[in-house]
Amino acid sequence: MSKQQRKFLGIVTGLLLIIFFCLTTKSFQGVNADSYPLLKTYGNVQVGNANYQLVNQGYNAKTSYLEMRFIRTNDYAEVNRPVVSAIFMTHSGQSQNAKVQLITNDFIVVQVKTVPKGFELGKIVITEKSQDAASRKNVISESDSIYFSVKSLGEKEALRPLSKEKYMAENIQTRVRLLDKKINKLDKANTNLKESNKKTQAYLKELEAEKQYLVGTDRENTEDKIQSVQTEYEATVVEIQENQKEIDAYQMQKEKYQQNE
Repeated sequence: MSKQQRKFLGIVTGLLLIIFFCLTTKSFQGVNADSYPLLKTYGNVQVGNANYQLVNQGYNAKTSYLEMRFIRTNDYAEVNRPVVSAIFMTHSGQSQNAKVQLITNDFIVVQVKTVPKGFELGKIVITEKSQDAASRKNVISESDSIYFSVKSLGEKEALRPLSKEKYMAENIQTRVRLLDKKINKLDKANTNLKESNKKTQAYLKELEAEKQYLVGTDRENTEDKIQSVQTEYEATVVEIQENQKEIDAYQMQKEKYQQNE
């Protein structure tokens, strides 16, 4: 083999080694976390028949501590209390079990105490193991991957594991905050509906005044229009009343929580 051929072979071999290195380290290169369905606060996750709502999340880069808090919106009997577990995994394939605390039967804290430094994208999978009431057989349900990044978690320097009592106190504050969101949403809806009804009432008066000068088919058409608008108006009144009932119920729940603070 000539010197020139050996030189050419060396160049080709070097290029192949570079390509091989790039391919084998692909999973450890940067990843665009924003291209994944990152779970936002107050987002929902389905685990079997149960619904989990993420109510708080955070990451402390200094202590490598990650925490996500969920409210489990489906209740269950104490005798059928599910065993909840979670696994944390980075985009580069590093994984470890996360600690899961059932603070109450519907408030769950997922903790990862040794998050790998500099992780860009992570995910957890929540698993529930319970027992079917009829067959007494174990039922295992698993969530879809719950993706998050440092940005979506939000860096919180003061974040640290708390005592069960402290979590319970903060759970009450979270419940009150969620109820306030629901109350404000319904209040806003009722304000808009009432404004709409004022306009509807004014329109009905115009139609009634117009009807006095009409005869025959024109009068009948206007009467039909009045009836239709009146029906819509009455339906809106009922909707306002139903919203107010929900507001009152939420207010009662809120007062009960505040009594336990």
